[in-house]
Amino acid sequence: MLRTRTGAVMVAALLLTQQACSSTTPDAAAPAATTAPAPAPDVTSDRPATPEEPAEQPAEPDEPGSEDSAPSPRASSTSPARPATGSSGDVLSGGRQVVIRPLPSSGSVVAVDGDGRLITTDGDGSALFVLTPTGGQHLIRTATAGAGGEASCMKLTANGSNPLTVRAAACDAGDSGQLFSIRKQGAKDAAGRSTYTISSGGAYLQVSAQNGLIAEELGDGPVRTTFSFVDNGKATLPQLGD
Repeated sequence: MLRTRTGAVMVAALLLTQQACSSTTPDAAAPAATTAPAPAPDVTSDRPATPEEPAEQPAEPDEPGSEDSAPSPRASSTSPARPATGSSGDVLSGGRQVVIRPLPSSGSVVAVDGDGRLITTDGDGSALFVLTPTGGQHLIRTATAGAGGEASCMKLTANGSNPLTVRAAACDAGDSGQLFSIRKQGAKDAAGRSTYTISSGGAYLQVSAQNGLIAEELGDGPVRTTFSFVDNGKATLPQLGD
C-alpha cells in the first residue's frame, strides 16, 4: 500500500515539472525575438532628399572672368601699342619739326627774328626747328630753308661785355658753337611732355628779363629755364650731307 502511494506521488511531481517547463519556455524565447538587428539605413543616391540633407546639385560652369575659367580670346587679345607722338626718341631724332617752348612760359615760343637772333616770342618769326643729332650733341636747324635755299643752324655768339646770344648761321657740324647738349630733366610740362636743358660749351640757354633769350654760364647757380619740344610733324629738310 505504501509503495503504491509513493509511485503516485512521483507521477504527480513529474506532471507538475512538465507543466512548469511548458509555461516558462515562451517567456524565455520572447527576448530573443525583440533583439533582432534593425534594418540598415538607405544610403542610395537616388532617394529623395530631406530638408536636413539637401540633394547635391550639379556644378554650374564658371562664369566669364572667374579665376578658374580660361580667358576668352577677345579678353586676352590686345591692340598693338602705338608709339606716342612727340616722344623724346622722335623729336630728338632729326626727323621731326618742333616748336621749342621755354618753361616756365606765358605762352611764348623760341623763334628767329628778322636780324637772325634766337628770341622768345608770342608768334612772330620763324618758330619751327629740327633737332639734328651729331656726335652725341645736336644741331638746332631751322625747319625751312632761307633765301639761299639752305636751312640755318643756331650758333653761340659772343657780344663783348654783353651776354652771349644765339644767332642763325650757315650749318657746320664741325663748329663747336653750333653743337648743343640737350639733357632730359625729371619734370614734365603742363601737357605731360618731357623737359630739357639746352647748353653749348657750358653756357645754358636762359630767358632773362633784361636781355631776352641768352646763353649763360651758370656755375653753381640753378637752371632757371628749361624747354619742351612740341612735335609738329615730319621734317621736310634733307639730312645733312644729302
